[in-house]
Amino acid sequence: CFFIFPGANHTRLEHSFGVYFLCKKFITTLKEKGIKISSEEEQAVFLASLFHDLGHGPFSHALEKSILRLSHEKITLKLLSYFDIDKKIKNIIYKIFSKVYEKEFLISLISSQADVDRFDYLYRDSYYLGLPYGIIDTQKLIKEVEVVNNKLVWNKKAFYALENYLFARYQMYYLVYFHPKNVSLEVLLRKIIKRSKELILNGDTSFPYYFVKTIKEEKIDDFIKLNDSTILSFIYEKAFNCKDPILKDLCNRFINRHLFKVKEIDISDILEIEKIKNDLKKKNLDPQYYLEIIKTHRQAYSYYIPNEKDLILINDNGNLIEISLYSPTDAIKSLTRKVEKCYLVYAPEVER
Repeated sequence: CFFIFPGANHTRLEHSFGVYFLCKKFITTLKEKGIKISSEEEQAVFLASLFHDLGHGPFSHALEKSILRLSHEKITLKLLSYFDIDKKIKNIIYKIFSKVYEKEFLISLISSQADVDRFDYLYRDSYYLGLPYGIIDTQKLIKEVEVVNNKLVWNKKAFYALENYLFARYQMYYLVYFHPKNVSLEVLLRKIIKRSKELILNGDTSFPYYFVKTIKEEKIDDFIKLNDSTILSFIYEKAFNCKDPILKDLCNRFINRHLFKVKEIDISDILEIEKIKNDLKKKNLDPQYYLEIIKTHRQAYSYYIPNEKDLILINDNGNLIEISLYSPTDAIKSLTRKVEKCYLVYAPEVER
């Protein structure tokens, strides 16, 4: 996002500390309300809050599975073995991350439709981007959290804070995380990595050492040595000094912000997709590097879509009610219906 919103220079480390801070607040409130949480569970959930994004590589979700063919969740689980942590505590962390721990509310606190991860990144992103959309009332959410039937729920007094959270999530999703320029930059990044991998596997070693090693050997030990700077450094270098014309062009587009065009289409419109492909070929632009189809419902940052396994529940005098059903208006219902948009992202030369 920092390419579009210059103030967005906050780091994943800051976010992890924020998630840990919120987690401590929620656990303190639950214990004060008489919820039994052992010292081992408390330590485990605190460490889980700190470790929740441990498996992310360069550019986070934008390049997930592009460099190493594993999700960041699976990498996180593998990285837990690197830490000298009490076996009982580590086992609880594994079960929380794998969503099989017997205390469901601890899982929900770390990973659910309303968790400490989302509460932090919405507020933090909004603050650093200079936008009002993600400001949420975390204090009210902390104060009114409860556990009923092993589930993390909220007292009805927190309804408006939760409603605001859902609106914030929806607005940030469409106005920030799925901003057309952000989508275009992410596609460009993935195409750069795709071409770089092909060159490396064909013997090119003119890339950063651990990047080459990761691509060739696919080892987590090498992957964790990479960061945003690793990728940016070779993108800048290849933009000015690269024998491969495709990679050089893609890198130039990235650093000079000659972005791909983002166009909403109907996924069934095969003729439109084929037309763009043919137009690209006429311009000597290979569609596998200059075209991508994006479906919004497959994105990492999404709005609230209720499902039986993961609901936001309101406790109204002992009755647990899913939030969109509890709302006195249809406002939340209108946000929760599944919207599947499809975008064609392609080099703009075809329209010249």
